Amino acid sequence: MNSQLDISKFKELSETLSKELLDKVINGRRILSGDEIISFSDNPALNYLIIREIFQQWNKETAKLSSPYFDYNHPVVKKAMVDFLNSLSSHISIKIEDFILLLQKATFNYVILTAYPRGILEVLYPEQTTIKLQEIEADRKFIKVNRFLFEELMLSMKRSEKVSMPLPQCQELLENILQNQKDKLETNEELLGRVRAIAKPIDQEETNLKFPQTHIISPEENAEDTHKEAVKQSSVILNDTLAQSSDNTLIDKLSKSRIQSIREEITLIKKFLFLNELFKGNNEDYLKAIDIADNASSYDGAIAKLREEFENKYSWSNESEARLEFLDILRRKYS
Repeated sequence: MNSQLDISKFKELSETLSKELLDKVINGRRILSGDEIISFSDNPALNYLIIREIFQQWNKETAKLSSPYFDYNHPVVKKAMVDFLNSLSSHISIKIEDFILLLQKATFNYVILTAYPRGILEVLYPEQTTIKLQEIEADRKFIKVNRFLFEELMLSMKRSEKVSMPLPQCQELLENILQNQKDKLETNEELLGRVRAIAKPIDQEETNLKFPQTHIISPEENAEDTHKEAVKQSSVILNDTLAQSSDNTLIDKLSKSRIQSIREEITLIKKFLFLNELFKGNNEDYLKAIDIADNASSYDGAIAKLREEFENKYSWSNESEARLEFLDILRRKYS
């Protein structure tokens, strides 16, 4: 990477931070479940990046689900595959020794995003000479700190009607965004201090920015509230995320197919999204809403009942991602 900083030092710091976090959280466990991973730390931005690493592995495996010898479009096969993918996403289980590698990568990405964001493209897309728009779009879901960088990159590529762009050109765009919108940058003051202690100085322009406080290591205070926030922010839908990777993938086709049961369609990860963002953690109302959605006579009937029961109670926003995703599942039920 062409930068003033010794990136190997960043990796050493990431390994140290990962170990510190593991020592605080693991408590002798040898295996982590999906629930434990999506709320692993009190820092939602880090949890998202951990999940990104898991989905990178998932993408490699699911890419093999296309074959010239089998009819993956047959209704019976499609239903079986949807059931399989949803079931699998609800049964994530990772050994600690394997999770450590994912955590170190995610922590490294977090360090770069917060302490040296101009290096993030080379870190996320190593050995690539071009970057695709759909890669930026897919990764945007996992970026919760300095997310505006990815949003601006997406807008720039769309404005220029580019579906891909050479890495140097993307890097130039990123540099312009950083220069013109540096007041939006977020970082972690504690982390930045540790970076300064081990690496060559970051240029003066970056170090003089005002940064909001975040924490990479779990604090003892407000444990319950931070846990809920981490779960809420870390609730990433498996099928929808993977569907962005290619318009022609099997998963993309499956994610748009008609469903029989909303309760069975909602993965564990998506349940956390709906429960926390739409129902403020009220499991009784969440289950009631699922029953309404599953047993209505029509889409319009389901929408009317859900609005009557919950829209005002929980102040649902028309622009809420969780609301839009829930409505998409509802649409597929009654399509």
